[in-house]
Amino acid sequence: MEILNENIELIERYMDGNLSEEEKLIVESKIANNPAFADEVELRKEINEAILEADVDDFKEKLEIVFQDQQEQNKVLEHFKSILYGKKKMLVASMLLLVIAISGIFLITNKNDMQYVIDNYYQPYEAKVLVRSDDTNPITIMLNTAMQKYEEQEYYEAVGLFEEVLKMDNKNIQGHLFSGISNFEIEEYLKANESFNYIINDNNNLYIDQAKWYLGFCYLEMEDKEKALDLFQNISESDSYYKETAKKIVSKLK
Repeated sequence: MEILNENIELIERYMDGNLSEEEKLIVESKIANNPAFADEVELRKEINEAILEADVDDFKEKLEIVFQDQQEQNKVLEHFKSILYGKKKMLVASMLLLVIAISGIFLITNKNDMQYVIDNYYQPYEAKVLVRSDDTNPITIMLNTAMQKYEEQEYYEAVGLFEEVLKMDNKNIQGHLFSGISNFEIEEYLKANESFNYIINDNNNLYIDQAKWYLGFCYLEMEDKEKALDLFQNISESDSYYKETAKKIVSKLK
């Protein structure tokens, strides 16, 4: 017995749950009393389930590319299934659009988390009295001038002056620290990175904790979340002054 097109459409709507109560009763009556109709319903269920299973497997592979975390994959997969079962006629389009959308959401969320940390936990290091103002040493005079520009938040001028200090004394740790922060303020993150790494690699000064702290924010601005997270995790497990705040940052970035 041939199944009419209108019946096929009715079956599809029935399986999608898009029938009124009256239409649902009609379909269920046909299933109970019309073997050919019942066979068609069962066949279409099997076909749809096979398609769904294939597409879910394909979607799983795509999720592995977007998400490395298994829990995130499972959450998205369940969401995908709930959409997929209600839209069988647009399986491929739904799958691709959802992958694109989720990828975008993931990247936006990831970036927003990093920006949240920067906005809420970053601030320039306080410029305390670090050098004697009555010292006649040219390096000290230049460093004092640079520090004054730094305090006035004139970071472009400060960067130039700190560079002069470091030309005269490349081992000047204060010069490297405040040059790094000044470069950070003018968005020269690679140069800031170099200054902070110099201090860390020197490994024999009083500013290693500060250098690690600000280097973490450099990584965030450079959108290297993995390095930033590793560094803040390291700080949170140390005896650093920044230990407790680093724990909050790690919690936010994970």
